[in-house]
Amino acid sequence: MVTAFVLCAVSPGSERYVLKKLQGIAEEAHIIYGQYDLIAKITVARCEDLEDFILDKLRKIEEIKETHTWIAMD
Repeated sequence: MVTAFVLCAVSPGSERYVLKKLQGIAEEAHIIYGQYDLIAKITVARCEDLEDFILDKLRKIEEIKETHTWIAMD
């Protein structure tokens, strides 16, 4: 299993909208404060599945302007 935390910067004012979208596709999602607006926890079987998730689901959300992914090593 691969666990990753994806930080998302979104369009101003769209935080709650994107949060609801992320809660429907991610294991966990939370609004955060700082350089990024939201964090999502993703668990997939393989790294290739993580790539598919980010490209095919996450980045399809128009309000997400930037992502930064941290892959957990445990």
